[in-house]
Amino acid sequence: MNVFSEIVKGLDWLGKEIVKVGDFLPKVVTLVEDVEADAQTVLPELVTVIDDVGTLAEAVVTDSGACMTAVETLYKAIEAEVSDISSSNLSAAIASAPDVVSAFEAFITEVTTKGTWADVLSAISQLATDYDTLGTSLKTAVAQLEQDA
Repeated sequence: MNVFSEIVKGLDWLGKEIVKVGDFLPKVVTLVEDVEADAQTVLPELVTVIDDVGTLAEAVVTDSGACMTAVETLYKAIEAEVSDISSSNLSAAIASAPDVVSAFEAFITEVTTKGTWADVLSAISQLATDYDTLGTSLKTAVAQLEQDA
């Protein structure tokens, strides 16, 4: 076995592998360029969706927070009434108790006047629209990456 012939074989193999890398390198560059271009579109859309989620959470907290005090008052009125009556005619006693009726009316007023939920519905609609836009952009980006790969 000639050592020099083995070295020549190794160099020949290395040359072939370098040529393969040379063929593959333009694809890598194209994929990197695609990702950079997609990031300019997708990242701002992702930030918009995240902002929409924050807006929705704020709207839900605002509307539900306005109702929680009324719910608590209603619960306390029912609880106080239950402790004073027997269990034989519980529902009739609770329904006719003035504190319970008053608390229930206050709850309904609170829900219908302060908790309009329009801001929640608007936030959900905006989130759905922006999420669809993001999804479309991501599908397009992935399709382009698959095509270039």
